[in-house]
Amino acid sequence: MASNTINFSSVPLPVFTGENFDLWKLKLKTYFISQKLWDIVQSGYTKPDNTITLSKEEQKKLEDCEQKDAQALFVL
Repeated sequence: MASNTINFSSVPLPVFTGENFDLWKLKLKTYFISQKLWDIVQSGYTKPDNTITLSKEEQKKLEDCEQKDAQALFVL
């Protein structure tokens, strides 16, 4: 049985050439959603001023946000 999954890391990302902005925007949004990055693209995140007092759970969440932010910036 053939797999229907797509490995998005091997899909070339569209480069905006100055034409077809709406199509380019849709393709990037779809990519970000598929990689679970859309929330960080849309809303961003705020790094706390003092990270020393964060719980382990809060620290993990912050690290996840920082990683997602870096992934999204790499694509852009």
